Amino acid sequence: MLRWARIVYIRIRISVLDIQRYLSLLGVSGVVIYQDDVQDDGFYLIAESPRFLSAEGWPLIDFTRYGAGTGDEFRSSGGFFTCTTSLGLLPEERQHAEAALAARLRDLYGSEAHSPVTLGVDWLSASASLRLSPALHLSGRPSLTGENSCVFQRALTKAEADDLDGRWRDGEGGLEVVYEMKARARDWPGGAEMVFRGRLPLSAELHRRCVRRVSVE
Repeated sequence: MLRWARIVYIRIRISVLDIQRYLSLLGVSGVVIYQDDVQDDGFYLIAESPRFLSAEGWPLIDFTRYGAGTGDEFRSSGGFFTCTTSLGLLPEERQHAEAALAARLRDLYGSEAHSPVTLGVDWLSASASLRLSPALHLSGRPSLTGENSCVFQRALTKAEADDLDGRWRDGEGGLEVVYEMKARARDWPGGAEMVFRGRLPLSAELHRRCVRRVSVE
């Protein structure tokens, strides 16, 4: 015996960030805040600029120069550079932003206010570039999830390694990173384009911590 079943299609609407609902909160710096397009207590928090991930307060960068000899007799023959960047918030930045949002909701809704809900951005695509020197640029691809971490790495010729080492030791210039992102957003069918820029000044102290020599004799 045949039985007919009625198929019901349920359309689920996915909420997304609203570019037009950008929030600038007094006392909150280093954080970009967008409100959700339908959820009044939903917010998207993004770092204002890419950060160089830190280990114990120092950037997670490794610049290895390899060659022959030791000390003043070291003769470079090349190098390898690697570092990781992210769009993640520092714990204190997130805490400060969430406290400011909670205060804003209380001002708007009084005793009926809910606690702010932080949502994850639906990233559609991303690319990143890192400028080590005027002539040396690296490319990478952010993870599109979590803190959008991105790993840059490259083998260096002797000339490139020597030039970068000299600039770094003398504190000349800085590392400049650019994230070009596209996020799912209201009224942006192909995604809203966002660009984030960050810079890490070079210094002798950073050189001492992040640059190492390896003798391959």
